[in-house]
Amino acid sequence: MHQSVLSKGNTGNIINHNAFYSSVFIQGAGTPGLGDLSKLDEGAPGPSQLRTGDGSASLPKPPSVGVSSQCMKGERIRNQQTGEFHFLTFSCFRRRAYLSSGTAMELFEDALERVRLRYLFAVAGYVVMPEHVHLLVNEPGRGLLSRTVQALKLSVSMRRRERPFWQAHYYDFNISTHEKFVEKLRYIHRNPVRRGLVEKPEDWKWSSFRH
Repeated sequence: MHQSVLSKGNTGNIINHNAFYSSVFIQGAGTPGLGDLSKLDEGAPGPSQLRTGDGSASLPKPPSVGVSSQCMKGERIRNQQTGEFHFLTFSCFRRRAYLSSGTAMELFEDALERVRLRYLFAVAGYVVMPEHVHLLVNEPGRGLLSRTVQALKLSVSMRRRERPFWQAHYYDFNISTHEKFVEKLRYIHRNPVRRGLVEKPEDWKWSSFRH
């Protein structure tokens, strides 16, 4: 039976879901608390616990900083250091199904755990699809989120033969409300069902639904 590497490891790296969000959302200026997170998704046990690399909950971050990068379509603005969660999406090069095998998906999970421990962030939800990935994460305790994503993508591509492995850039959506957090978490877990890959979210091995 498949067991994600994200469900393994030292229990000192696990933090309580409600306590964590009380820190991030309730104390954050102008942002509501999440309430009972055990009811985020019908029948979904996960994530009932969130982890950071050092086992501690993140504290609210300073005011947001606009981090910009250049792309062919113009200037890309990313709002980081906001104390908010981020819904991230990035795809394989030209959306080719480089992640279609169980081995490739488990390699991504391994890379995610390695980078999580290194940069100290919590993974609230994730799903690995054949040609793209969705993540719901908080901001890292070390460095900017953009550098964390870069390290994650590099950790995967260095251990695969496909070149290039990833499409350049990634989609980043800031989560500032409870409702939007629930919406994105459900979207992540139900992505394999919408694609017709499985009948129920819990049937897809490579997501956070069963954690």
